[in-house]
Amino acid sequence: MSLCFRIALGGAALCACAETAAPPPAPEEVVVVLNTTGATLSLIPVSAPAQVSTIPLGAADVQPVSVATRGGTAVVPLQGRDAIAVVDLRAGQLINTIALQPGSGVAGAALVDDSVVYVSNSSLNSITRVDLATSDTASLAVGNTPQQMVFTRGRLLVLNANLDSLGKPAGESWISVVDPAASERGALIDSIPLIGPGNAQFSAVASDGLLYVIQGGDPSIDQARLSVVDPVRRQELASFGG
Repeated sequence: MSLCFRIALGGAALCACAETAAPPPAPEEVVVVLNTTGATLSLIPVSAPAQVSTIPLGAADVQPVSVATRGGTAVVPLQGRDAIAVVDLRAGQLINTIALQPGSGVAGAALVDDSVVYVSNSSLNSITRVDLATSDTASLAVGNTPQQMVFTRGRLLVLNANLDSLGKPAGESWISVVDPAASERGALIDSIPLIGPGNAQFSAVASDGLLYVIQGGDPSIDQARLSVVDPVRRQELASFGG
């Protein structure tokens, strides 16, 4: 493709041409849904929600437990394989499965850039840095029973559910704060205590910049709580029961 423009110079006309690349496709907003029973991802275009596409993540017994996305990449921890599935959302296909340490009990994941993801190992009380290009791994000890994690303001915030051998809360939960740039595996730099029943499982960073955390507590007792955490000051600001 050529782009031509004309310049008038003293009554004469000059024509110059400059080679240009084809314009990139327009950005597309897609809702990514994890289907744990079917071991698939569903992609739902926001502009055309009826045009749903499905991406298989492997055999039926891979047991996907969560999904993390960044740009055109999705990473899904597979508890049945102690591995992660790497998905190209633009191509709509599974491109790699990377094995982790046996018995990891993979739970959550967070992409810190286009080629590096951290995965929580709930059975090993650690998180693992995975290079998606080389499949190299490096692990770092965090708290008890790490679950979901988020990456915000240059830090990884890891939810430690603090569960006992029966899967019940052993005490209050807390958040491990990790600097992923401190070393090849990252470094634990702080922790944020959470008031409540323990079993912190899910979190999201809202538009106000704060982290909202769901603590499930004991599943047999209705005592769940919502915690609001400031990731900059590294402290819990509020806690709501119900």
